[in-house]
Amino acid sequence: MRKKGIIIGVIFTVTAILIFISILLIKFNDFQKQLSVYNNISINDKQNRVVYLFGVPDNVLGPVEIGDFGLSQRVYEVNGPEGNKNNMPSGTKIEDYNEWVYEQKNSFNRFEIEFDSTGNVKIISCYSKNMNFSDWGPIAGIYSGDNEEKILKLGKPTFDTIEDVTRIVDYSDIGIKYYLSKGQVYMAKMYQPKKGKGAIINRFLKTLF
Repeated sequence: MRKKGIIIGVIFTVTAILIFISILLIKFNDFQKQLSVYNNISINDKQNRVVYLFGVPDNVLGPVEIGDFGLSQRVYEVNGPEGNKNNMPSGTKIEDYNEWVYEQKNSFNRFEIEFDSTGNVKIISCYSKNMNFSDWGPIAGIYSGDNEEKILKLGKPTFDTIEDVTRIVDYSDIGIKYYLSKGQVYMAKMYQPKKGKGAIINRFLKTLF
């Protein structure tokens, strides 16, 4: 009878461990996906897939220019009314621009995609002006409006600075950068990580404690 009880106890323990490992793997896979996929768009996707999923962008950004007030970029409307001075220059098309902007209707939120020179997705950016929770996210477990304490659960950033009223927290090893104002995150950028799966596992484990 005692032997039977021990066997049942071992089976129960092993089962519990297997369930725990399964849950952990599911959470890790979700975390890993959040580093490279957003709104069904992945890093390295082609421009035509972006158009297929979201249509043409609302705006495109021109090349970086140096002006009296530093660096800037012109914002061009893709389907603006005829005669609009902010329309794309005549003879150009959206594929001629590396940065596309999708405005979310009736809100101050936007979704930006930057392409590399071959037309592959290089950077995905999510922006929420009002920092409302879940305007975007999760990205590495972080939602818009989350505080800096939650972000820093990912561990020590690879780069951390304050520029004017914005704090920039960068985790280049996993390809995620956050922008915060008054202690809350309003923008996140996803890009190609500089390190492999080991760094992702390390950051994931830090979020569990």
